[in-house]
Amino acid sequence: MAKKDDIKVLVEDLGKQRESLEEKEQKLKKRGDELKEKLSKVSKLTQDEAKKILLDEVQKDLTSEIAKKIRIAEEKIKAEEATKLAELQKAEAEKAKKLAEEQTKIAEQQKLLAVQSANEALRQKEIANRKSVEALEQRSLAEKSAVEANEQKSLAEEASDKANNLRMLSISQSMAVKSIQITKDTAQKALIAYQAYLFNDKYGGNERNPDIYDGLYSTLK
Repeated sequence: MAKKDDIKVLVEDLGKQRESLEEKEQKLKKRGDELKEKLSKVSKLTQDEAKKILLDEVQKDLTSEIAKKIRIAEEKIKAEEATKLAELQKAEAEKAKKLAEEQTKIAEQQKLLAVQSANEALRQKEIANRKSVEALEQRSLAEKSAVEANEQKSLAEEASDKANNLRMLSISQSMAVKSIQITKDTAQKALIAYQAYLFNDKYGGNERNPDIYDGLYSTLK
């Protein structure tokens, strides 16, 4: 299969070369006819005139050939410049694309960091709110405990006062009974009975307490 393809390509190349040769042959034939015509004219001219015509033709051919080469060179230079410009533009485009991709990546990273920062801020806010609630609860408990402590203190003081009153009332009754038992020293008897009365009155005793009453009554006998 490969050999058939090679033969086909070779045949096509030979065909193209033959066409090119035929075209060149026609051009040469045409050029020869033109030269024959010019030589026919030259034969009728003087030597100097013929020389001038030939020089003009040669100069014309050289000028045409030079112009053709210059044109080909300019086209080649333009093509090379266009190729270099296209390559440069391609490189710049790839560079810009890479920069855009990097900027997109950076933007995505910054967006992710912003989301993380926002989440962390919300978490810290929740922690702060929870601690604030806990602090309020602790404060409430402390205030409640302080109230309870004050109540307990008041109860304790009240109990202490009550116990002290009962003790002093007991002492006042004992003093009243003792005053009744004194028979010789009437001054001491009266003093003890009166002090028992004062204690009973000061510490909320029954003003009709029989012991207190008997103590006072005994001082009058």
